[in-house]
Amino acid sequence: MSFGHCVICENESSDKLVQPGVCYKCKMFFLQSGHARKMKKCKKQCKEDADPIRFCRSCRLQKCINAGMVFEEFGCSLKPRKPTKKLPKIIEMDSQFNCFVQLQTSQWNTNQKYTVCSSDVGAAKSFQISQKLYRPATPFDINLSLHIGFRNAIDWANRIDTFRGLNSREKKCVTGEFGVGFILIDQAFKNAQKGFAGDTWFLQNDSNISYNSKLMGIISKEESRNRYEFIQELLLMLKKPFQDLKIDAIECVVLKILLLLTPSYPRRVTVEDKDEMVQRCMLNLMNHSIDKSPEDGHVRYGEIILLLGSIRSAVKVFYNYTKVLDILDVSQFEIFVRNCFLT
Repeated sequence: MSFGHCVICENESSDKLVQPGVCYKCKMFFLQSGHARKMKKCKKQCKEDADPIRFCRSCRLQKCINAGMVFEEFGCSLKPRKPTKKLPKIIEMDSQFNCFVQLQTSQWNTNQKYTVCSSDVGAAKSFQISQKLYRPATPFDINLSLHIGFRNAIDWANRIDTFRGLNSREKKCVTGEFGVGFILIDQAFKNAQKGFAGDTWFLQNDSNISYNSKLMGIISKEESRNRYEFIQELLLMLKKPFQDLKIDAIECVVLKILLLLTPSYPRRVTVEDKDEMVQRCMLNLMNHSIDKSPEDGHVRYGEIILLLGSIRSAVKVFYNYTKVLDILDVSQFEIFVRNCFLT
């Protein structure tokens, strides 16, 4: 059944003419041309008496316009679309939270000053990872990392009113857990960023705790086995989740604040007026998680909160291995570090 000839393509239409003398196919062509960003001019110089089907797009469009078709009637325009620019999302965080982000950046930059240069590494004891030399950590490196870490943790905690309100005994008690957790968060972030596959745990100054074969003969078999077990625990509890979740600097700040304000021994220490700070911290984390992962931000938020449990478990592991690892023997540390541990 024919509904008449189309004035554009001059074919008989099997569909109802959507506009006087215009078939459905030509209408759709006209709509697509209206949404197009630009239409090239005719280079073939199509003749009016030529086969309409062989017309170029430009001439076919001109024929539609000559037939009286108007773009506004179809809700489109010949004006080119302006490319939309994706504006970066801004994470709105309160000023106090931003201060902690800046403090952490400053502390990390200071830690870099203690980094062991490859030129300082002894060839006899060093080993190569990804074409770079690293040396095993000495008791001095362990003591230095702990000293810097505890100092940074105390400086961090003193910026929170609820911590300053504790008495000296309670502060020491909180620092005993928070200080080690603070150090492990920094080290876990560093190890995750390096991304090396191996049984090595890097400290802040790029020295590392390892049981590398080059150390055989220098340390006992028992010490080597204990180091292996200690490193495996840290890699599983900290490096793997930090790497899988791609924990960033802002999320490290959140973990540190929550670790400080929610100690695992509430009967021994009561942190007053912490609820408001914890809620603000949670809100900042939720906003950041959604901004970082729009599709599953709430899932990421939950996984980061659960990561606190792994950090606390790693703190206990660290304390337990101070009793069996020679390199973590508390008695060889300086008085300040020793006092932080013994509390």
